Amino acid sequence: MKKYLSKLNLNHYAWAICLGCAIVFYATCGMVCNVFPVYSPFIREQWNFTNSQVSMIGTVRSLFQMFAIYLAGKFYKNVKVRKGMLMAGLVCASGHFVYALSVSFPMYLVGSALAGFGYGLTSMVAVSILISRWFVKNRTLAVSLVSAASGLSTIGIPSLITSLIKSKGLPTAFLMEGILMAVLVIAAFLILRESPEEMGLTAYGAEEAPVPEASAEAKTKVCKKEPHLKGINVLLIYALIILGCSYNYGCYNAISMLSTTEGYDPSLAAVAISAAGVMLTVGKLVFGTLSTKLSLFKTSVFFMILCMLSTLALCFVRLSPALLLCGAGLLGFSITVLSVGPVTWTEDWFPPEERLEMIRRTQVVYSIGGLVNTMLPGITADLFGGSYIPFYVFSTICAVVTIAILVYTYKSVKWY
Repeated sequence: MKKYLSKLNLNHYAWAICLGCAIVFYATCGMVCNVFPVYSPFIREQWNFTNSQVSMIGTVRSLFQMFAIYLAGKFYKNVKVRKGMLMAGLVCASGHFVYALSVSFPMYLVGSALAGFGYGLTSMVAVSILISRWFVKNRTLAVSLVSAASGLSTIGIPSLITSLIKSKGLPTAFLMEGILMAVLVIAAFLILRESPEEMGLTAYGAEEAPVPEASAEAKTKVCKKEPHLKGINVLLIYALIILGCSYNYGCYNAISMLSTTEGYDPSLAAVAISAAGVMLTVGKLVFGTLSTKLSLFKTSVFFMILCMLSTLALCFVRLSPALLLCGAGLLGFSITVLSVGPVTWTEDWFPPEERLEMIRRTQVVYSIGGLVNTMLPGITADLFGGSYIPFYVFSTICAVVTIAILVYTYKSVKWY
């Protein structure tokens, strides 16, 4: 490890850029998406919202996030990335300030729209622009480190928020989190720089001649006929993505509601969310490593089986708090396949000239799946007397179907 770190030349300012991007991602994706579920039981209890209304708060956030991602390309053509990330990050924080002032359901939707829109503009679109400018070498490592930062937001923060809500109330908790987000975004702004040239530097690794190293799997693929899925196979891929979104949108966001409706204290729900968030970070690192050493197909199927086992455990949480914590941790670890998969699978399923378009299409379908599955847990709970268990049963079935589609699709291209 020490020898590996010495090769990275951590003195280069590019790693400070990586840190700045990670701080922004921690403050936006982490605080807006990963931590927010801890508020859900308290919002429902204080304002007497239905489960469907609580789910709708997340749905509106996802909708405006999708809209912002669509606009991000044009936005960063007219605004410098560093300033744009600051502006968008402060919009995210303003969403929490609106939450703090909210006394009605429409006000929560306004706060959710601001938070989602701000996060959409500070998403991987902005991060990838800066990373591509600052890194010639180790770009994948830099992006992975930034992405992993979102999971770190769940370490201690959910428990702190729960304690704050119990002692000071919802408005204070939202206000304090909004202030923390603003401080972090401003700190990142002071670290970030627009380009290496601005500091009289060259990008990290620019002085070295790029020597691409093909993996054993990649070398094998060169000898194979390029895949070309179409027709029913493409429709099945879309179905796979939408069904898979029941995990990383529905199941993850509903952990706290599942915990409290099954009789557990919100403090334990906060610990469950932390467990899921920590394991999410670990899962991202393990998924990439296993995909290289084994194959993307084998790793994806393995992670989907873990998804199925996680929701199966969560279906029986009332039997033991250990099942809640283990199920939540396993869920966080395994849902990496459903965020990374839709992009990486295209390399195995489509020829190079079609991949970019298929990535665009799968991201649209992914967004649609996210919108649907942020609403479903609350709607299902209202239909089944307030219980979230039926949604987790549904997700377990979705995992079985998803695995079947995944295996069938890879069998169609004969890459496994």
